[in-house]
Amino acid sequence: MDYWAETRQDDCYLIADAGWKTGALPREIRQVKNKEGKLVWPEKEDFKKGKRRFKSDLVPADLLIARYFAAERDAIAACEAELGAVEQRREKTRALKQAMMQELLTGRTRLVSPVAGTKTEVQR
Repeated sequence: MDYWAETRQDDCYLIADAGWKTGALPREIRQVKNKEGKLVWPEKEDFKKGKRRFKSDLVPADLLIARYFAAERDAIAACEAELGAVEQRREKTRALKQAMMQELLTGRTRLVSPVAGTKTEVQR
């Protein structure tokens, strides 16, 4: 009975009131003023398109995204994968730099100052 009261009952009322076609459409969420007079979002959106925010009351947001925003979803997934690879490279580079600095600070590796016309040498 809890599932009916929390989920299905609202859906049935929405379909009975607005009809299936109208009820299945996502509705745009508009900002409202709070007590201090600032514009705030009254509820969490299911998805955004540009600066507009939408809430899907009847059809789950995952289905809407799969149907209408597949290209955007795939682009976001590709960017997240690329970001993961870049972060992994950054951590590897940071660890390498730390190891090199540790060798320099402990004296295991010395850099000889260059004399005019000669190259810098690394001595171990």
